Amino acid sequence: MAKSEKLKAELKVILSNAKEMDAVRESLGILFPRLVSELDLVVSSDQMDVGSRLRSRRLSQSDFSASYFRLDPKPFTWSRSEIEGVINSDDPFSVFNEFHRKIEQSPPSERSRLARIYLDILRSSFESIITITQLWLDAIVLNSFDLIRKDDDVGEAFSFSNADRLRSLVVKALERLSEDDRGRIFLASVLAADDLTLLCGAFRTIAGDVRADGVNPGRVGFGFGDWTDRLRDHLLSRVRELAETAQIWSQASPRDLLWFWWGSVEGQEVYEFVSKSIDSGAGLSSILEITIGKITSSSGSFERVNHKIWSEIIDMARLEQVALSIFANATNPDDQARAGRFLKALEKGRDEDW
Repeated sequence: MAKSEKLKAELKVILSNAKEMDAVRESLGILFPRLVSELDLVVSSDQMDVGSRLRSRRLSQSDFSASYFRLDPKPFTWSRSEIEGVINSDDPFSVFNEFHRKIEQSPPSERSRLARIYLDILRSSFESIITITQLWLDAIVLNSFDLIRKDDDVGEAFSFSNADRLRSLVVKALERLSEDDRGRIFLASVLAADDLTLLCGAFRTIAGDVRADGVNPGRVGFGFGDWTDRLRDHLLSRVRELAETAQIWSQASPRDLLWFWWGSVEGQEVYEFVSKSIDSGAGLSSILEITIGKITSSSGSFERVNHKIWSEIIDMARLEQVALSIFANATNPDDQARAGRFLKALEKGRDEDW
């Protein structure tokens, strides 16, 4: 007891010099919950053991290990009370409103990091604490557009995009439901959503493709059961509608819709649609961008176009010729830069030494 009191007193003296006391306390609470709880430096809820619920935010989890090794403490973070607010809320739309409020009030340099942490907190909560409901799924899908579009790649090896985080979050949350509840709330979201990026990615992860050369179904260990064909048909119908009006190119990630479409049909339907889009100019800017992937390694990061994969749905020779023409003749500097970026990435994709 005496040692604890002495340690507590010494820590309080040290912490008294901190510029951001709340941030320091919350960080200690995440990194060393037992120590902080014993020393009564952070007030926890009487109804729950938040520390145990955040075990996934430990050094052993690769997503959070960087928190231990940063030399610059981050004063902007999510407080314990905010995390508890997410866990206890029955109004997910208000939860996201608070999320956006905090993001807007944070320095621009901190916003991407805060968003990534928030999504990781949600994912951990849905894995074991929160049971996903129709309201939660609708709120996540509604807010996914901005989270995916505004994602800033951190440029670190083994990093995940917001699209990856959101897809993992939804898949993990749906796994805890029965097949009937899973299918029911997913269908309702498919029929109501304006942006289908997240739903296409999550469905494909869970149900796979119908094509023999596509994603194998059942790889996550659960599915939609008797709901599968019905869900696929409704989702496919909505994707085709967006394609007919060219609104598919305004989705958060047209790439996800195209690959879902490709995996849900036999034949060259998607290939023909993209070819027409290239020739007509509709969606050309988006096509030049979505084909580019970022490779991050210990030797550095670079962009490349995977010619083999994209050849499944795009006439790559035709797209290259169009890009060369734009690069040589465009009067708009943005168009020329976009074409040049694509051509550079395409050439890098041909390099076998990368």
